[in-house]
Amino acid sequence: MSPDVDSLKHFLAVPYVAEFEVVEYGSGEWWCQAEYPELSGTEVRAKTVLEAVDLLERIKREVVTAILIDGKLPTKPRPPLRSGVCGLSSDPVT
Repeated sequence: MSPDVDSLKHFLAVPYVAEFEVVEYGSGEWWCQAEYPELSGTEVRAKTVLEAVDLLERIKREVVTAILIDGKLPTKPRPPLRSGVCGLSSDPVT
Protein backbone atom coordinates (compact mmCIF):
# COMPACT_ATOMS: atom_id res chain seq x y z
CA MET A 1 0.00 0.00 0.00
CA SER A 2 1.37 3.43 -0.94
CA PRO A 3 1.67 6.16 1.67
CA ASP A 4 -0.68 9.15 1.61
CA VAL A 5 0.67 11.70 -0.91
CA ASP A 6 0.33 14.61 1.55
CA SER A 7 2.20 12.68 4.26
CA LEU A 8 4.93 11.77 1.81
CA LYS A 9 5.29 15.40 0.68
CA HIS A 10 5.38 16.54 4.31
CA PHE A 11 8.13 14.12 5.35
CA LEU A 12 10.19 14.68 2.20
CA ALA A 13 10.21 18.41 3.02
CA VAL A 14 11.71 17.81 6.48
CA PRO A 15 15.12 19.56 6.58
CA TYR A 16 17.46 16.74 7.54
CA VAL A 17 21.13 17.68 7.86
CA ALA A 18 23.22 16.07 5.12
CA GLU A 19 26.83 15.14 5.74
CA PHE A 20 29.36 15.04 2.89
CA GLU A 21 32.90 13.74 2.89
CA VAL A 22 35.44 13.30 0.10
CA VAL A 23 37.37 10.05 0.54
CA GLU A 24 40.06 8.25 -1.40
CA TYR A 25 39.21 4.80 -2.76
CA GLY A 26 41.65 2.54 -4.50
CA SER A 27 44.75 4.08 -5.95
CA GLY A 28 44.14 7.80 -6.12
CA GLU A 29 40.42 7.80 -6.89
CA TRP A 30 38.44 10.36 -4.92
CA TRP A 31 34.73 9.90 -4.24
CA CYS A 32 32.11 11.93 -2.43
CA GLN A 33 30.24 10.08 0.32
CA ALA A 34 27.00 11.58 1.60
CA GLU A 35 24.25 10.63 4.01
CA TYR A 36 21.45 11.83 6.22
CA PRO A 37 22.74 10.40 9.52
CA GLU A 38 19.29 10.53 11.09
CA LEU A 39 17.76 8.42 8.31
CA SER A 40 19.26 4.94 8.35
CA GLY A 41 20.11 3.53 4.95
CA THR A 42 20.75 6.81 3.14
CA GLU A 43 24.50 6.44 2.58
CA VAL A 44 25.59 7.09 -1.03
CA ARG A 45 28.88 7.40 -2.92
CA ALA A 46 29.44 9.25 -6.19
CA LYS A 47 32.22 10.71 -8.33
CA THR A 48 31.06 14.32 -7.83
CA VAL A 49 29.24 16.30 -5.16
CA LEU A 50 26.39 17.03 -7.58
CA GLU A 51 25.93 13.33 -8.31
CA ALA A 52 26.01 12.61 -4.56
CA VAL A 53 23.30 15.22 -3.91
CA ASP A 54 21.11 13.70 -6.62
CA LEU A 55 21.60 10.15 -5.32
CA LEU A 56 21.06 11.26 -1.73
CA GLU A 57 17.73 12.87 -2.56
CA ARG A 58 16.60 9.77 -4.49
CA ILE A 59 17.53 7.43 -1.64
CA LYS A 60 15.86 9.76 0.90
CA ARG A 61 12.62 9.45 -1.08
CA GLU A 62 12.92 5.65 -1.16
CA VAL A 63 13.74 5.39 2.56
CA VAL A 64 10.96 7.76 3.68
CA THR A 65 8.44 6.00 1.41
CA ALA A 66 9.42 2.57 2.81
CA ILE A 67 9.12 3.83 6.39
CA LEU A 68 5.63 5.21 5.73
CA ILE A 69 4.55 2.02 3.93
CA ASP A 70 5.58 0.10 7.06
CA GLY A 71 3.15 2.29 9.02
CA LYS A 72 5.94 4.06 10.90
CA LEU A 73 7.09 7.67 11.00
CA PRO A 74 10.55 8.84 9.95
CA THR A 75 12.80 10.11 12.72
CA LYS A 76 12.65 13.80 13.48
CA PRO A 77 15.77 15.75 12.66
CA ARG A 78 17.82 17.29 15.42
CA PRO A 79 16.95 20.90 16.24
CA PRO A 80 18.78 23.56 14.25
CA LEU A 81 21.88 25.15 15.71
CA ARG A 82 21.12 28.42 17.46
CA SER A 83 24.02 30.32 15.92
CA GLY A 84 23.57 28.84 12.47
CA VAL A 85 27.21 27.74 12.44
CA CYS A 86 28.53 24.97 14.64
CA GLY A 87 29.97 26.50 17.80
CA LEU A 88 30.48 29.96 16.35
CA SER A 89 28.92 33.11 17.65
CA SER A 90 26.70 35.20 15.39
CA ASP A 91 28.44 38.33 16.77
CA PRO A 92 30.67 40.09 14.24
CA VAL A 93 34.41 39.77 14.74
CA THR A 94 35.97 43.02 15.93
